[in-house]
Amino acid sequence: RTLLVTTQYVGEAAYCDYVAVMRAGRVLMVEPPDDLRRKALGGEIIELIVAKERLHEIELFLAQLPGVKQVRQLPGTVDTLHLLVEHASAMLPVVLNALDDSLQFTPQSAEPYLPPFDDIFVKIMEDAEETHD
Repeated sequence: RTLLVTTQYVGEAAYCDYVAVMRAGRVLMVEPPDDLRRKALGGEIIELIVAKERLHEIELFLAQLPGVKQVRQLPGTVDTLHLLVEHASAMLPVVLNALDDSLQFTPQSAEPYLPPFDDIFVKIMEDAEETHD
């Protein structure tokens, strides 16, 4: 059986087995919610809260770490980094061990981060706009 639900509340996507994203009458993606998030972002995100005095040093170090695709400071913060990786659960211990071994540093907080589906939807639309889909 299939139940098709249309909604303006993008956050409801988390409760679906599959999510279809449409733009201008064209289907852009049809994926399970977690896969949709992963494809839109190009991976998964690890969020680290670090000492603000060492943020730049840690950012530069992590940008060179194999398996880390991108490191960026979360806008509006002085102590939060988002790391784009293939699989957050697999990379989290790698990141923590590397920080401890090389910099003798332990983050205040380190965990996989799941952006809200509103942000994912916006990213998909922006990407479609860039490719003129």
